[in-house]
Amino acid sequence: MLTPVNGNAQTFLALIRFLKNVPFHSVFYFMTETSAALFGSYFKIRNIRQVLWYAHAHKSYRLVIASFFVDLICSSTKGSMPLASNKIRLIGQMVDEKLFPYSPKPLSRDLALIHYGRFDRSKNIGLLLQVAEKLIKFEPRMRLKIIGSPSTQSSML
Repeated sequence: MLTPVNGNAQTFLALIRFLKNVPFHSVFYFMTETSAALFGSYFKIRNIRQVLWYAHAHKSYRLVIASFFVDLICSSTKGSMPLASNKIRLIGQMVDEKLFPYSPKPLSRDLALIHYGRFDRSKNIGLLLQVAEKLIKFEPRMRLKIIGSPSTQSSML
């Protein structure tokens, strides 16, 4: 389901409307401290666990704000995490398959995958749709919700 919206306020409201109808227990922000700063307080007061993946040397004000709301901030190396906090977890550059072995389990309830971001060519939404199509064939109870808008008219999908 594609939900085009214009501007951060409309995007925020579209996301909140959608989330009211979908049970979930955690939020993972991938390289988007802006979203974590914007939505963090909403999820924090609802006691929803939040994890931010951040791998930049730059210490933005958005990262500082997000750090107040998220439960964990994961990064690959010390050089890619400009904050000092007990919330920081450095996990390296790859997944340790011994710690996280693959073990497929049938879903006990519907699963919603949510992409919140720009609808720009550089974000390769087409690949996301291809992957989601394959996942849905594997697990029919899965749904994909895409929320966002293009950053400019020329970058629109």
